[in-house]
Amino acid sequence: MKITLSASSQGGDGSSPIRLLMGTSRPHSSRVNGSAVVVLLMLLSIMMLLVIDNSRTTYWLQRQVKMVEKQQKKRLATMPPENSTMTANATNRVTAP
Repeated sequence: MKITLSASSQGGDGSSPIRLLMGTSRPHSSRVNGSAVVVLLMLLSIMMLLVIDNSRTTYWLQRQVKMVEKQQKKRLATMPPENSTMTANATNRVTAP
């Protein structure tokens, strides 16, 4: 569909018509918009995968820290009393001038 408009600044004789080509640029822009939507959805899905993986890793690390803390508490609870007092005395000697 072509629409011809005459320029009024040039006398209106129609010697230099302004032509607007309607319909030729629309399919191109809709294809570009469609591919932009696809790219955006792909980026969002990648980001969601990263968030899910990060939360799983955080959960796993929290479990590992709890397990190590439990092992340390168990090890310190079974430590003989003389070793713990020797450690405390040695610490006091190092920090005291």
